[in-house]
Amino acid sequence: MRRFAFLLLSGCNALTGIDDYSTGVRDGGAPVDSGPQCGAGTLLCPTTGTCESSCATCDGGPIECFACSPAAIGHCYSASDTKSCISDMTYPHCSCKLPTDCPGASQACVLRAGMNKDCKTCGENGTDGLPCKNGKTCSAAMRICM
Repeated sequence: MRRFAFLLLSGCNALTGIDDYSTGVRDGGAPVDSGPQCGAGTLLCPTTGTCESSCATCDGGPIECFACSPAAIGHCYSASDTKSCISDMTYPHCSCKLPTDCPGASQACVLRAGMNKDCKTCGENGTDGLPCKNGKTCSAAMRICM
């Protein structure tokens, strides 16, 4: 999958900023740190480089984060990783109406602004006590749905 950014310059279109998320290489050769390396609904485990259905089997990366820009991209993070959805307040969340709309089993559908809602991983602000996609209830302090 490629993401394209278009720039209109003096009446002509210029194509810039091509990121190849399938290979993890950003236009110009720099690595893409948030790009999907796995299929929809799976998570990249950084310690093994494998795609997993859950971060439970990923050593050192128990936090499941899905970024939507525009497709749901899953990554496993450690609790101390500053790029995780728990730590990074600018993390690009997926939108939802119900928890079942969220890509991750450990996510809850949280009211953002107005009537808009975001899928947030259990442990993020506003998730405590909410129902998770997996049907369990979020314990934000423990960062798990139980």
